[in-house]
Amino acid sequence: MMKIDHNFLIRSIVTLILVPLIIWGVLGSYYINSYVFEILTVVCLWEWVRLCGDPKNWQAALIFAAGILYVSVAFLQLHAMFVQDRELPQLFLWMLLLIWAADIGAYIVGRWLRGPLLAPRISPGKTWSGFGGGTISGIIVSTSFIYLTDLASLYSPWIYLWGMILTFVAPLGDLLESAAKRYFNAKDTGGLIPGHGGVLDRLDSLLAVAIVLKGILILKNHL
Repeated sequence: MMKIDHNFLIRSIVTLILVPLIIWGVLGSYYINSYVFEILTVVCLWEWVRLCGDPKNWQAALIFAAGILYVSVAFLQLHAMFVQDRELPQLFLWMLLLIWAADIGAYIVGRWLRGPLLAPRISPGKTWSGFGGGTISGIIVSTSFIYLTDLASLYSPWIYLWGMILTFVAPLGDLLESAAKRYFNAKDTGGLIPGHGGVLDRLDSLLAVAIVLKGILILKNHL
Protein backbone atom coordinates (compact mmCIF):
# COMPACT_ATOMS: atom_id res chain seq x y z
CA MET A 1 0.00 0.00 0.00
CA MET A 2 1.33 3.41 -0.96
CA LYS A 3 2.15 5.55 2.03
CA ILE A 4 0.44 8.94 2.07
CA ASP A 5 2.66 11.84 3.07
CA HIS A 6 1.09 13.50 6.13
CA ASN A 7 2.21 17.01 5.19
CA PHE A 8 0.94 16.58 1.63
CA LEU A 9 -2.43 15.43 2.98
CA ILE A 10 -2.72 18.52 5.20
CA ARG A 11 -1.68 20.80 2.32
CA SER A 12 -4.29 19.22 0.06
CA ILE A 13 -7.11 19.55 2.60
CA VAL A 14 -6.27 23.19 3.35
CA THR A 15 -6.03 23.93 -0.37
CA LEU A 16 -9.46 22.40 -1.05
CA ILE A 17 -10.91 24.62 1.67
CA LEU A 18 -9.12 27.85 0.71
CA VAL A 19 -9.41 27.78 -3.09
CA PRO A 20 -13.25 28.05 -3.25
CA LEU A 21 -13.14 30.84 -0.65
CA ILE A 22 -10.50 32.71 -2.65
CA ILE A 23 -12.45 32.38 -5.90
CA TRP A 24 -15.62 33.57 -4.16
CA GLY A 25 -13.71 36.55 -2.79
CA VAL A 26 -12.21 37.42 -6.17
CA LEU A 27 -15.60 37.39 -7.87
CA GLY A 28 -17.18 39.25 -4.96
CA SER A 29 -17.18 42.87 -3.86
CA TYR A 30 -14.36 45.27 -4.69
CA TYR A 31 -14.71 46.61 -1.17
CA ILE A 32 -14.15 43.14 0.28
CA ASN A 33 -11.00 42.82 -1.85
CA SER A 34 -9.79 46.19 -0.58
CA TYR A 35 -9.92 45.06 3.04
CA VAL A 36 -8.40 41.69 2.14
CA PHE A 37 -5.43 43.33 0.40
CA GLU A 38 -4.85 45.60 3.38
CA ILE A 39 -4.95 42.71 5.84
CA LEU A 40 -2.66 40.57 3.69
CA THR A 41 -0.21 43.46 3.36
CA VAL A 42 0.08 43.79 7.14
CA VAL A 43 0.41 40.03 7.65
CA CYS A 44 3.08 39.63 4.95
CA LEU A 45 5.09 42.59 6.23
CA TRP A 46 4.89 41.17 9.76
CA GLU A 47 6.12 37.78 8.50
CA TRP A 48 8.97 39.45 6.63
CA VAL A 49 10.07 41.41 9.71
CA ARG A 50 9.85 38.19 11.75
CA LEU A 51 11.92 36.32 9.13
CA CYS A 52 14.68 38.93 8.98
CA GLY A 53 14.81 39.56 12.73
CA ASP A 54 17.40 42.10 13.79
CA PRO A 55 19.76 42.58 10.79
CA LYS A 56 23.33 41.89 11.93
CA ASN A 57 25.19 43.31 8.92
CA TRP A 58 24.68 45.56 5.90
CA GLN A 59 23.66 42.65 3.66
CA ALA A 60 20.90 41.58 6.03
CA ALA A 61 19.78 45.19 6.40
CA LEU A 62 19.68 45.60 2.62
CA ILE A 63 17.62 42.41 2.18
CA PHE A 64 15.29 43.54 4.96
CA ALA A 65 14.70 46.95 3.34
CA ALA A 66 14.35 45.48 -0.15
CA GLY A 67 11.77 42.99 1.12
CA ILE A 68 9.70 45.70 2.79
CA LEU A 69 9.74 47.71 -0.44
CA TYR A 70 8.98 44.68 -2.61
CA VAL A 71 5.98 43.48 -0.56
CA SER A 72 4.59 47.01 -0.20
CA VAL A 73 4.89 47.81 -3.92
CA ALA A 74 3.35 44.46 -4.94
CA PHE A 75 0.29 44.94 -2.76
CA LEU A 76 -0.04 48.55 -3.90
CA GLN A 77 -0.17 47.26 -7.47
CA LEU A 78 -2.80 44.66 -6.57
CA HIS A 79 -4.87 47.34 -4.84
CA ALA A 80 -4.44 49.71 -7.77
CA MET A 81 -5.47 47.11 -10.34
CA PHE A 82 -8.42 45.48 -8.65
CA VAL A 83 -9.77 48.16 -6.31
CA GLN A 84 -8.87 51.61 -7.64
CA ASP A 85 -8.80 50.91 -11.40
CA ARG A 86 -11.40 48.15 -11.00
CA GLU A 87 -9.96 45.72 -13.49
CA LEU A 88 -12.20 42.76 -14.19
CA PRO A 89 -12.35 40.10 -11.45
CA GLN A 90 -11.76 37.60 -14.27
CA LEU A 91 -8.33 39.12 -14.82
CA PHE A 92 -7.41 38.47 -11.20
CA LEU A 93 -8.83 34.94 -11.41
CA TRP A 94 -6.81 34.34 -14.59
CA MET A 95 -3.67 35.47 -12.78
CA LEU A 96 -4.36 33.18 -9.83
CA LEU A 97 -5.20 30.16 -12.00
CA LEU A 98 -2.00 30.37 -14.04
CA ILE A 99 0.04 30.69 -10.84
CA TRP A 100 -1.71 27.70 -9.25
CA ALA A 101 -1.33 25.66 -12.45
CA ALA A 102 2.38 26.45 -12.67
CA ASP A 103 2.88 25.57 -9.00
CA ILE A 104 0.93 22.29 -9.15
CA GLY A 105 2.47 21.28 -12.48
CA ALA A 106 5.97 21.93 -11.16
CA TYR A 107 5.28 19.89 -8.02
CA ILE A 108 3.81 16.87 -9.84
CA VAL A 109 6.26 16.74 -12.75
CA GLY A 110 9.23 17.50 -10.53
CA ARG A 111 8.43 14.64 -8.15
CA TRP A 112 7.72 12.31 -11.07
CA LEU A 113 10.71 13.00 -13.32
CA ARG A 114 13.16 14.60 -10.87
CA GLY A 115 16.47 15.17 -12.69
CA PRO A 116 18.92 18.10 -12.43
CA LEU A 117 18.23 20.71 -9.78
CA LEU A 118 17.09 24.16 -10.89
CA ALA A 119 18.81 26.20 -8.19
CA PRO A 120 20.42 23.86 -5.63
CA ARG A 121 21.92 26.64 -3.51
CA ILE A 122 18.58 28.41 -3.19
CA SER A 123 15.93 25.70 -3.27
CA PRO A 124 17.25 22.11 -3.32
CA GLY A 125 13.80 20.65 -4.00
CA LYS A 126 13.18 22.37 -7.35
CA THR A 127 14.20 20.68 -10.59
CA TRP A 128 14.41 21.70 -14.22
CA SER A 129 11.80 19.07 -15.04
CA GLY A 130 9.47 20.68 -12.50
CA PHE A 131 10.14 24.11 -13.98
CA GLY A 132 9.30 22.80 -17.45
CA GLY A 133 6.18 21.00 -16.26
CA GLY A 134 5.00 24.05 -14.35
CA THR A 135 5.60 26.33 -17.34
CA ILE A 136 3.67 24.07 -19.71
CA SER A 137 0.73 23.59 -17.32
CA GLY A 138 0.62 27.32 -16.55
CA ILE A 139 0.54 28.25 -20.23
CA ILE A 140 -2.16 25.65 -20.98
CA VAL A 141 -4.41 26.91 -18.18
CA SER A 142 -3.76 30.56 -19.07
CA THR A 143 -4.49 30.03 -22.76
CA SER A 144 -7.60 27.97 -22.05
CA PHE A 145 -9.02 30.55 -19.63
CA ILE A 146 -8.45 33.42 -22.07
CA TYR A 147 -10.04 31.43 -24.90
CA LEU A 148 -13.13 30.60 -22.81
CA THR A 149 -13.61 34.20 -21.61
CA ASP A 150 -13.65 37.63 -23.25
CA LEU A 151 -10.32 38.80 -21.82
CA ALA A 152 -8.63 38.98 -25.23
CA SER A 153 -11.30 41.29 -26.65
CA LEU A 154 -11.46 43.44 -23.50
CA TYR A 155 -7.71 43.85 -23.06
CA SER A 156 -5.63 42.77 -26.04
CA PRO A 157 -4.94 39.67 -28.15
CA TRP A 158 -1.42 40.02 -26.75
CA ILE A 159 -2.78 38.72 -23.43
CA TYR A 160 -1.90 35.23 -24.62
CA LEU A 161 1.75 36.34 -24.62
CA TRP A 162 1.25 38.06 -21.26
CA GLY A 163 0.18 34.71 -19.83
CA MET A 164 3.38 33.07 -21.06
CA ILE A 165 5.49 35.83 -19.53
CA LEU A 166 3.69 35.64 -16.19
CA THR A 167 4.04 31.86 -16.14
CA PHE A 168 7.81 32.32 -16.31
CA VAL A 169 7.70 35.06 -13.66
CA ALA A 170 5.72 33.01 -11.10
CA PRO A 171 8.52 30.56 -10.14
CA LEU A 172 11.02 33.43 -10.03
CA GLY A 173 8.97 35.02 -7.23
CA ASP A 174 9.13 31.72 -5.38
CA LEU A 175 12.90 31.47 -5.87
CA LEU A 176 13.38 35.05 -4.72
CA GLU A 177 11.72 34.34 -1.40
CA SER A 178 13.52 31.00 -1.12
CA ALA A 179 16.84 32.84 -1.44
CA ALA A 180 15.86 35.13 1.45
CA LYS A 181 14.78 32.19 3.61
CA ARG A 182 18.03 30.39 2.84
CA TYR A 183 20.02 33.49 3.80
CA PHE A 184 18.20 33.77 7.15
CA ASN A 185 18.29 29.98 7.64
CA ALA A 186 14.50 29.59 7.83
CA LYS A 187 12.22 26.95 6.31
CA ASP A 188 9.07 29.09 6.19
CA THR A 189 8.12 32.71 6.74
CA GLY A 190 5.50 31.67 9.28
CA GLY A 191 3.01 29.01 10.27
CA LEU A 192 -0.40 30.61 9.84
CA ILE A 193 -1.49 28.19 7.09
CA PRO A 194 -1.26 24.51 8.15
CA GLY A 195 0.93 22.53 5.78
CA HIS A 196 1.81 25.62 3.75
CA GLY A 197 3.86 27.76 6.13
CA GLY A 198 3.25 31.48 6.22
CA VAL A 199 0.98 33.67 4.13
CA LEU A 200 4.04 35.11 2.39
CA ASP A 201 5.08 31.57 1.45
CA ARG A 202 1.82 31.19 -0.47
CA LEU A 203 1.82 34.64 -2.05
CA ASP A 204 5.45 34.87 -3.19
CA SER A 205 4.60 34.10 -6.83
CA LEU A 206 1.53 36.36 -6.75
CA LEU A 207 3.58 39.36 -5.62
CA ALA A 208 6.07 38.98 -8.47
CA VAL A 209 3.32 38.40 -11.04
CA ALA A 210 1.33 41.40 -9.77
CA ILE A 211 4.26 43.78 -10.28
CA VAL A 212 4.97 42.51 -13.80
CA LEU A 213 1.28 42.49 -14.81
CA LYS A 214 0.85 46.07 -13.60
CA GLY A 215 3.86 47.05 -15.66
CA ILE A 216 2.37 45.36 -18.72
CA LEU A 217 -0.95 47.18 -18.24
CA ILE A 218 0.85 50.52 -17.88
CA LEU A 219 2.77 49.90 -21.13
CA LYS A 220 -0.45 48.85 -22.87
CA ASN A 221 -2.22 52.05 -21.86
CA HIS A 222 0.67 54.23 -23.09
CA LEU A 223 1.28 52.56 -26.44
